[in-house]
Amino acid sequence: MSLTLVQRTVGNYKSWNRGIYTRNTACISLSNGEPDTGIVFIDKETGNEIRAGIENASYGGNGQKTVILNSDDMKVICTEHILAALYLTGITNARITCEGRPKDSPVVCEMPMFDGSIEGFIEAIQNASIINQEEN
Repeated sequence: MSLTLVQRTVGNYKSWNRGIYTRNTACISLSNGEPDTGIVFIDKETGNEIRAGIENASYGGNGQKTVILNSDDMKVICTEHILAALYLTGITNARITCEGRPKDSPVVCEMPMFDGSIEGFIEAIQNASIINQEEN
């Protein structure tokens, strides 16, 4: 007996709201990720990418109680809600393009906060549609 893991991705969907820390309008576009690519955040303005993984994660500090994804090329803040929503909906591969970063920081993308829960992200994922994928 072999165990087959089902991979899932999302269709295309765009959503925006204010960021909790910068108060700037933050926009995300969900799109499908290829099998075995995981969750990838993309800065629309620069094209820089960062993979969601423990190797890139840190905790906010300085009064920011948030999960931050860091690389040499970009930083994405407030990722915990969208990552929880992706996990709860079984999404294993997705591309999340963010735009609306603060003008004073050329490397920061902030996720929109909606009502402060994951409900807005769950709704965005469901509106984008959930797609089962074949193994590579």
